[in-house]
Amino acid sequence: MTHDPAAPARRARRWWMLGALAAVLIVIVAAAAWVGVRALAARDALEAATEHARALQGDALGGDVASIDAHAEALAADAAEAARLTSDPVWRASELVPWFGRNLAAVREVTTIVDDLAQHGMAPLLDAAGTIDVETLGVQGDSIDVAPLREVAPALAEADAVFARAQADAAAIDTAGILPLISDAVHEFRDTLTPAAAAVDGLARASAILPGMLGADGPRTYLLLMQNNAEVRSSGGVPGAMALIRADQGRITLERQASTAEFRRSEEPIQPLAPEVIALFDQLPGQYIQNSVMIPDFPDAAALAAAHWDRNIGGTPVDGVIAVDTVTIADILAATGTLDLGPYELTAENAPDILLSQVYRDVTSPSAQDAVFEAAASGMFAAVTDGRASASQLMGALGQAAAEGRVRLWSRNPAEQEALAETTLAGSLPADDATTIHTGVFFNDTTGAKMNYYSDAEVTTELTRCGDASTMSVTVTWTNGAPADAATALPVYVTGGGHAGVDPGSTRTRIAVYGPEGWLARASSVDGESAGAQTALDDDRPVIQHEVTLAPGAQTRIVVEFIGEAGDAESALVTTPLLRPIEVAESTEICTRE
Repeated sequence: MTHDPAAPARRARRWWMLGALAAVLIVIVAAAAWVGVRALAARDALEAATEHARALQGDALGGDVASIDAHAEALAADAAEAARLTSDPVWRASELVPWFGRNLAAVREVTTIVDDLAQHGMAPLLDAAGTIDVETLGVQGDSIDVAPLREVAPALAEADAVFARAQADAAAIDTAGILPLISDAVHEFRDTLTPAAAAVDGLARASAILPGMLGADGPRTYLLLMQNNAEVRSSGGVPGAMALIRADQGRITLERQASTAEFRRSEEPIQPLAPEVIALFDQLPGQYIQNSVMIPDFPDAAALAAAHWDRNIGGTPVDGVIAVDTVTIADILAATGTLDLGPYELTAENAPDILLSQVYRDVTSPSAQDAVFEAAASGMFAAVTDGRASASQLMGALGQAAAEGRVRLWSRNPAEQEALAETTLAGSLPADDATTIHTGVFFNDTTGAKMNYYSDAEVTTELTRCGDASTMSVTVTWTNGAPADAATALPVYVTGGGHAGVDPGSTRTRIAVYGPEGWLARASSVDGESAGAQTALDDDRPVIQHEVTLAPGAQTRIVVEFIGEAGDAESALVTTPLLRPIEVAESTEICTRE
């Protein structure tokens, strides 16, 4: 047996390597245990913070200032603890471990965002909450105290910046390939944060512009358009009744009412029309106030409506335009209660049916019909300003209507309009960006009647991402649900009596489909067949418009395809608000290439 002098050294190296490996394993196990324990503790802290956030919302609505302070303090403490637990050196070092570390990074990023919101976003919001009475919002009868709104504007702007930063940071969290449990939690956090950030942004914008719009710096006048969904237009319906509203130092009064009978046709457009407007709607928006809202972009439509009012009614030029549809009246009545119109008692449940259908069956004179609509407009205005409903209830009702695109607002003041442009009140197709591309579907009646009480729509969008050549398919199903005997069973004023070249009971509708910015329209069809269409390019958006005529009970199906580059953006749809909600289905797929 030979002696190997190097053997002891090799054995020593093996033992040293085994010892080092054991030490590393011990460190890894200890680190994993450390991270695991802290992760569980961070989870508990985040759950506690969530509960305090929910309690804060209830406290704010109830005006419980003492409870607000307590829950806010607890929320900040729990958020800070969650951030501390997920940011120590061991945790950060563990983020370097392949795959496993990406999960830890996502958790840390969420806790950091929550901590930022709690420490820097909540304080200005609480300052604002302590200044404004959430239940009354400064409303006293027909007046609104604008001073508190101006006082809280800086605090709300500060909170808005924090929430916007949080939303951007949350969107940047990489969830690709991480554990579903953590990925789902991140997505849920984003979904919760988005409406909260939108609400804070809306409050900040409102506090910045409402004092001026309510006449704090001098009287303002606004044209109120009551849009009738029974004769559809891009922004809801034809203006049936109109009113001039005055705002002076927060006091709001109804100055004058008018009907469409007081507006004469303009031989030439009352203002120059853009080429794309003429291509889609001829000269009609510039000739009749009823057709001004054919234009889907509400700022352009509102400016035309204001010009029609200024020319035909006169007086001081209006400072802005407010448009609401008939369904909004129902939303408001849900807050204010029954509205007595003499022969009719309007409620949240029956107002659309009475104003869009029954009036035309019961009242044959157009001037008498106008009187009913004017009474509804003035009655609604009185219900809003006489204090029978709380300000928070009214804001809730109007907020619901605005979210459905049923309330629109335009200001002649450029700074105010810029602030409105990013809100649902603006009534414009939002600009596309890296996260969202938009399509639009808008309806305009050319029957010259009130048959859209019976109309319904379904819209399906299918986005297929395929490298640099994605496709967007938009399918519109349009239905005339009028009874088979509509020609004889419905009043001539409802059917149009054939005066526009449409058989009584049938509907004729222009349906415009707007594609994403910079895309190209590739194909379109009506009921599976190629058909002539009007085309336009509106602010770099391709537009395809078909005009279809439907007999009672008939249905048509329009398909328009666009091609362009979607990247990672999701799709969003904007549509005309009809009497009944449009059934919408949106899907996104990734193409497969062989």
